[in-house]
Amino acid sequence: LTIQPAVLEAVMGNAEFSGRGFLARFLYSLPGSTVGHRRYEVGRVSPEIEAAYNQLQDTLLAIEDTGEARTIKLTPEAHKESKRFAEALEPRLLSDLEEIEEWAGKFHGQIMRIAGIIHCCLYGRDAAKEPVSLDTIQRAEAIGGYFLEHALAASRIGGLADRPEEKDAKYILKRLEVDGRMELSKR
Repeated sequence: LTIQPAVLEAVMGNAEFSGRGFLARFLYSLPGSTVGHRRYEVGRVSPEIEAAYNQLQDTLLAIEDTGEARTIKLTPEAHKESKRFAEALEPRLLSDLEEIEEWAGKFHGQIMRIAGIIHCCLYGRDAAKEPVSLDTIQRAEAIGGYFLEHALAASRIGGLADRPEEKDAKYILKRLEVDGRMELSKR
């Protein structure tokens, strides 16, 4: 989904979405604005990159659906790294990642799905025959680091990281701005 920051703020502020874990299921990307630096014409993707991308798409789409789940296994080194990552993540749910606890609680699973995607891109139809390598897990963790930073930023946009007093103050300020008044009743 590609949405504007104002829409993201409204979605993040929806108590029903957040209370049901809906917001914890997305990987967020909040790229910086390019306004003022955009170019009218941009360079073309090189023919080699375009061909490699098309070949990868064809390879992945050619994997037949047998109707049975295929299990991708990890090398012992990859398993050890996956375990290390999960065990290092868990205490962070009560400290620096507390503001996005629901999202961060699913973070290890997201890393493993990213690793699975990378692995399938590398091995295509033979992905279930080859174990996931340590390098693939580490690449997935690096990609995951990007999404972690953006999940934190998204939570700040939606005010999820705010203390209750801050949320109340922002609400009052917003009401004053919307109504154009200088005071509000306590109610």
